[in-house]
Amino acid sequence: APENARQAGSRRLAARGGAQQAVTIKNGLAWLAGHQSDDGRWRSDGFAERCPSDDACKGKGLASNDIGVTGLALLAMLGNGNTLASGPYHEAVKKAGVWLIEQQDADGLIGQAGSTTTMYNHAIATTALSELAGLSGSKILRPAVQKAVDYIQMARNPYKVWRYHPRDGDNDSSMTGWMVMALTSAKTFDFAVAKKNFSYALAWYDEVTDTSTGMVGYTKMGESSSRPLAMGKKFPASETEALTALGLCCRIFMGQTPEKEPLLRTSADRLMSKVPEWTEDGRIDLFYWYFGSMACFQMGRKWWDGWKKGLESSLPKNQVQEGHAKGSWDPVGVWGSSGGRVATTALAVMCLQVYYRYTKLIRK
Repeated sequence: APENARQAGSRRLAARGGAQQAVTIKNGLAWLAGHQSDDGRWRSDGFAERCPSDDACKGKGLASNDIGVTGLALLAMLGNGNTLASGPYHEAVKKAGVWLIEQQDADGLIGQAGSTTTMYNHAIATTALSELAGLSGSKILRPAVQKAVDYIQMARNPYKVWRYHPRDGDNDSSMTGWMVMALTSAKTFDFAVAKKNFSYALAWYDEVTDTSTGMVGYTKMGESSSRPLAMGKKFPASETEALTALGLCCRIFMGQTPEKEPLLRTSADRLMSKVPEWTEDGRIDLFYWYFGSMACFQMGRKWWDGWKKGLESSLPKNQVQEGHAKGSWDPVGVWGSSGGRVATTALAVMCLQVYYRYTKLIRK
């Protein structure tokens, strides 16, 4: 198959001095490929089934997050240009896509309703499947993906946004961000997405963003990011700007530019106070780093240079270099116990793929 844009981008990264990042990505993807289950999923708590008994990888997540974790691993593979027909991991990509679609119910939901993480898992899986269908040019996948997209559109609160359950009357910036990213991905690949979803999302972020500081609140202006239960002390919300990064990322992908919306610069400036730093004192937050990487790269050199320095000094040197866990990252971050080693590794790889993952939307 001919080289696609992401495969070419990966090659250019290595050629222009990013050899270390390219090797780090390559090793991360190899570890993921080696820990995929036979049924196509990545098991948050059972990935070690593929390990030798005397060198089993540790770092389990929660089995209830298998759908989201599989979606993240699939996104990491798609990020390097693997599709249904091309790339060294095209078979792994195909198996993961089939497994995710097998988890879809008649209403379009990927997974089982009821959990506070169900909608997160669905959003991540929908993003991955829309990329898989779009990048692969697959017509067979499109009906199932459209059903997943339609479920997201149905689940939005009337005249508002999203939270844990469909149309439950509650709204938050975190869930809304994942839904927006799923819908913008779907729109990119020509799935049917109503414009009003983006209009209400922008209105929400306007409502919860402090224009003087650029900080995005959780359920209201000024409210800090959420932390997992029992993690608030070790990972205080004051050490992250995850929602500011997510809100900024959404604004960019929904079409806003810093020239017309100076608030984007204010939010980007705020991220500079908390660039990636791999210190086990409450700073490791891979979800934050992923959205921050995308946002700063899109915003341009003034912000990207500082962010990139932190990212590239944190991830390559903390990747496991030997044993069966080689290529992965220890799940020592704030969400490590939720997604485990698989999610941590997938997100780390996705951070480093930012150079070629998406087209540059903000032109200077």
